[in-house]
Amino acid sequence: MPLAEMKVEELMTSPPVCIQKDSPIGKALDLMLNGDFSHLIAVDGKRVAGIVSMWDLVDVLGSSRFRNVPVSRIHVSAVMSEPAVTIQADSKVKDAKRIMLENDFSCLPVMRGDELVGIITETDIVRRIKDSSPLRDLMRISYPKVMPIDRIVHARAVMIENGIRVIPVVEEGRLVGLVTEKALAKAFYDLRAESRVYHVEEAVRKVLVEDVMEESPEVLKENQSIEEAAMLFYKARIPALPVIEGDIIKGMLERKSLLLRV
Repeated sequence: MPLAEMKVEELMTSPPVCIQKDSPIGKALDLMLNGDFSHLIAVDGKRVAGIVSMWDLVDVLGSSRFRNVPVSRIHVSAVMSEPAVTIQADSKVKDAKRIMLENDFSCLPVMRGDELVGIITETDIVRRIKDSSPLRDLMRISYPKVMPIDRIVHARAVMIENGIRVIPVVEEGRLVGLVTEKALAKAFYDLRAESRVYHVEEAVRKVLVEDVMEESPEVLKENQSIEEAAMLFYKARIPALPVIEGDIIKGMLERKSLLLRV
């Protein structure tokens, strides 16, 4: 059966990992870091209330929105996206794909009637792709970059401005690392947790990209197939991967570009 015609329940993760909306965001971050995923379903009792993502934490923790609030007092309800858009378990994968792409979502809570039964993510769908076409046709050649000596506040700003959640770190065209939303969320949280409220901005501005970047990231080559790329995305669990030749970066392949191929 073609992937697009499969039912969502065949690909979803069940049971989903949830968090009560009145929980502190530190608990949400710990769950995502320990589970190696980027989203949680926020619930109010048993009712689906919203989605909290690693990017939501980057957005809030790096902004001035809660500048004077101790991080321990920021709750999931203050940062989650709501209301959550859901999909029924017997819906087709092509419907999940359409909803994700139209709304720029990376996951959907899966319902059976009014009951939450799972979650389906971009990765769940992409990992099933069977396509021997070369990935070079899907990669973005013009893609924002930062240098190791840039500050993490600059990296966050570039990522927000360009709507990306991973940014390559380069020196003279050579790939030397990646800054991910996961690394930024952890860095901003730790700084806010360790610093007094009125010293947070000063502390954050001292942290450089090289302090938080992943130095040996997974990489792709232009001649690899879309199917090979899909499996590497499943292993790496990040929204974009660098495409290199030698150690020179040629572009970035985004997971959403693979989703378009379904």
